[in-house]
Amino acid sequence: MRKLISSPVACSPTTGKAQTSYLLRFAILGTLLLFLPGCVYFRLLDVKSQLKEVERYFAVERNAAGMEIGFLDPTLRDDDLERLGVVPLRSETTEDGEVWEVEMRKRLPAEKEPEPEHHVWTELRFEEGLLVSVLIPDQYLACFPPDLILATMKALGDSRVLKLKKSVAAQTEQSFDEVLEAATYEQLLETFGAPYKIEKDEDEMALVYSYEKGEPEDLAEERRSDRTYEIRYILDPAGDRLLAAGTKSISIRYPSP
Repeated sequence: MRKLISSPVACSPTTGKAQTSYLLRFAILGTLLLFLPGCVYFRLLDVKSQLKEVERYFAVERNAAGMEIGFLDPTLRDDDLERLGVVPLRSETTEDGEVWEVEMRKRLPAEKEPEPEHHVWTELRFEEGLLVSVLIPDQYLACFPPDLILATMKALGDSRVLKLKKSVAAQTEQSFDEVLEAATYEQLLETFGAPYKIEKDEDEMALVYSYEKGEPEDLAEERRSDRTYEIRYILDPAGDRLLAAGTKSISIRYPSP
């Protein structure tokens, strides 16, 4: 069992300028197509709006566990995330509030050996029911350097969020002016292990990873989910450079050198 990190985040906006990333991947992006009540939808819009001003609304602290992103003006509540389908694998009550460990369990075809060491996880910290920080574990930082992380967050801030028939989808297809250092095929495999499948053509290669939610053993049957989530990393044919990344509802394209 991982030791839950519950230390406070240093609220220093200047340190967050180029070091922020998986904010929505664990808590929001994988579940954006779930049906939401209007109050949750508008709080998601608040978060997206804050992404346009990363330095103003987020603080970053590096520690032994990785990078902790603090919300300086938190709006998302623990019950919002529950409505989004986020279920903590483990939780711990602290003096300040609560810490959740959230895990996405990697799926592979039946003929392949499981890779539990490559389950994707994060920690969410709450105070008075509000999400105040997200931990990005250290093992993911080598694959996504700060400039790429910052560009991704800003692109999400510039994306469009649509509400259609009570469903929410974010549509982002951003290109960035600057050339960014991006992950390679080898780095992605080292960080996330073997993909569920690889798709190739003469122009690009796609590493497709599949996940399901990690759920506590005592979770009631009616709250369990059999839904799976897919993340695609698009690289050049040689696997030397990440060109794009996305889920079913989000895609972000990075510039070629």
